[in-house]
Amino acid sequence: VFSISDQIQNTSTKPLSVAPYGRVNRAFFKAKETFYILNEGAVGYFSEDTDEERTFEKMVDEPAKSFKSQGGWFGLTDKYWLAALIPDQKNQLEATYRFVQEGADKSFQVDFLGQVQQVNAGASLNVTQHLFAGPKILNLLDSYETTLGIKHFDLAVDFGIFYIITKPIFLLLVMLKDWVGSFGIAILLFTVALKLVFFPLANKSYRSMAHMRAMQPQMEKIRTLYADDKLRMNQEIMALYQKEKVNPMAGCLPMLLQIPVFFALYKVLFVTIEMRQAPFFGWIHDLSAPDPTTLF
Repeated sequence: VFSISDQIQNTSTKPLSVAPYGRVNRAFFKAKETFYILNEGAVGYFSEDTDEERTFEKMVDEPAKSFKSQGGWFGLTDKYWLAALIPDQKNQLEATYRFVQEGADKSFQVDFLGQVQQVNAGASLNVTQHLFAGPKILNLLDSYETTLGIKHFDLAVDFGIFYIITKPIFLLLVMLKDWVGSFGIAILLFTVALKLVFFPLANKSYRSMAHMRAMQPQMEKIRTLYADDKLRMNQEIMALYQKEKVNPMAGCLPMLLQIPVFFALYKVLFVTIEMRQAPFFGWIHDLSAPDPTTLF
């Protein structure tokens, strides 16, 4: 984080009106594969307890978008890196996400304009703001959230809609890594533990699906017998479910409950810079990269 202090000294005989401002500008655009689970573009958190994301693609296709806020933070991000403005948290401001094109030159910009302040004749004004430019290391972001008094700076890491699951999963993985000394082993241990926790649900799902498979001959018989009477067919099938005490949804619901957790685990492994260049064993030197061999 860079601290930027501006001092204005009014040496005139008249009041002077000034306003703090700042901008982050990305002066290049490289077309590449995009991922629907990852936001690369503008990101920010505003005083209305809302976070706002906008991909580079949307910034090109849609008009500029502005937000009013007291303090907050906002900037441009990709998968692992962030450049963000952190204004004085007490000041009212208007921040804008915009795509700028001047001739052949194209750029993405996040900027803000603060509230106009008056500097009387002979008086001075000091304004301190901050700029973050660097890797999105979670414990680093959390520390600046505390020291600078900003809210949810950790949302710079794209934890997604399952934030309440993804961040705790990541913190648990870090604890395991500190214990065993390897993110690879930590991931394996965490996955095994997760499967054990979900085993009762998974077992219930497997039993229900096995029961449904055992009923297939009876159901086929009903479908054949009442092929011309759909209403009677459905009634007979429901009667069969009641007789066998089977809920056709019982096999799906336990699996649906597990999906958000395993998706959150995948999200953590995909977006966190802590996995970047983290070695495992043998030929695996980077857990964030594809397997460099074709063996597996």
